[in-house]
Amino acid sequence: MKLSALVFLIAISCLPLHAQMTVMDYRRTMRDGSPAAVTNLKGYVFGAASGIQAANVFAGLTKQVKLYCAPPNQTITGDDYISILNRAITANAGMPGLADMPISMLLMQGLMTAYPCPAH
Repeated sequence: MKLSALVFLIAISCLPLHAQMTVMDYRRTMRDGSPAAVTNLKGYVFGAASGIQAANVFAGLTKQVKLYCAPPNQTITGDDYISILNRAITANAGMPGLADMPISMLLMQGLMTAYPCPAH
């Protein structure tokens, strides 16, 4: 039993993982997706935003350069994240390979543009 579990783990670790949602996937779902699919997509964006926020907070706590600097009294909502992502996609419309770019990267860029940190 232990050997079969080990073989399974080795086999599954060799498979490519495609957990990143691309701009093409995002656009298609926002345009053609069912209401449930769009809700799931927004949850994905919010999850990506939560990860970026955690990295940003960690950077601040460890005296590293923060990724973005939202005003402390402002709460960024799920709709804000969608708007920031849409603006980043539009701003990079001419970029080669944009359709295959993970939306998390564009969301991070969008947050950096929307909430730049002061120069140190």
